[in-house]
Order: sequence, then structure tokens, then C-alpha cells
Amino acid sequence: MDVLRGLALFGVLLVNIGYFCGADLAQEAGVAYPPGNFGSVAGELVRVLLENKAAALLSILFGAGLAIQAERASVKGQSRWPFALRRSGVLALLGSVHTFLLWNVDILLDYALISLMVLPFLRLSAGRVLWAIPVVLIASAVIAAPMLALATDLPPAQTYSQALQHYGQGGWLDAL
Repeated sequence: MDVLRGLALFGVLLVNIGYFCGADLAQEAGVAYPPGNFGSVAGELVRVLLENKAAALLSILFGAGLAIQAERASVKGQSRWPFALRRSGVLALLGSVHTFLLWNVDILLDYALISLMVLPFLRLSAGRVLWAIPVVLIASAVIAAPMLALATDLPPAQTYSQALQHYGQGGWLDAL
């Protein structure tokens, strides 16, 4: 499972390289960023072969890890909550530090929060989980709808151009 997790992380890194180097930001800003023929082919290969798939694999492995840890705690006759709470706390801390100091896109904080929501479902039978899925999906849609409405007001292209300039010529504080 660790090898798969490493491959998934490498896939996520490959997908995010466009963001790291500013190519995707330049595209949003309408700025020409010619990567050359190889860059175009490589970018399309990464998009087709890895985009969303690497993150999905990482999420599946995260869930499998939660289930394995809960099962191990159960076999030992221990509660799964103390370890899960510590793990979620560490993930939330690392995700928050990463979000505020390095890059505003981070999955660790999401994993920390989601793991706390998933833990109660690990004791349910498969049938009950199947019944819970539509309830959780509907509740998620109801909660997310107002947030998505707020997100429709995207910044203008000039904001992307300014960000691109800060990333390329400014310092770390400018990029924040």
C-alpha cells in the first residue's frame, strides 16, 4: 500500500507542476507561456493519464488506511478514537501550516476533517453504509450549494497577471 501511496503522490506532483511553475496561472491570465511541442504533449499526457486519477487513488488509499487502523485497534480491544484524533490533529496542523505558509491548495486539512466524519461509519455494516451514502451526498450538496454560489465570482484576468508577476519576480511574502 505504501508503494501505491508513493505513486499516487508522485502523480499528484506531476499534475501540480503546471501550477508550481506558473504555466496554469499564465493560461488563466491569458498570457502566452509557450512550453514548446514536448511541453504540450507532456502536459496533455499528464492531464489525460493522471489528472484527478492520482488524487482519487490517494483518497482511496487514505480511506483504506483509516479502515485498517480501525480494524487493528478493534483486534487489540482498543478504541480507534484516540489514535484517529491524534492523526487528524497532526494532519490538520500540517495542512494549515502548508496552506498559510506555502501554497493555498492543500488536501491534508480536508483529509483531517473528512477522517473525523468517516470514523463513525467504519462500524456500520455494508448495508447500512449503502443507505447512508445518499443521505451524506444530499447533505453535502445542501451544505456545498451556498459555498459554490459564492465561488462563481472569479477574479479577473488582471489578478492572475499580478499573481504571475509576484510569483516570478517577487519574494515569498509577495507570493503569499
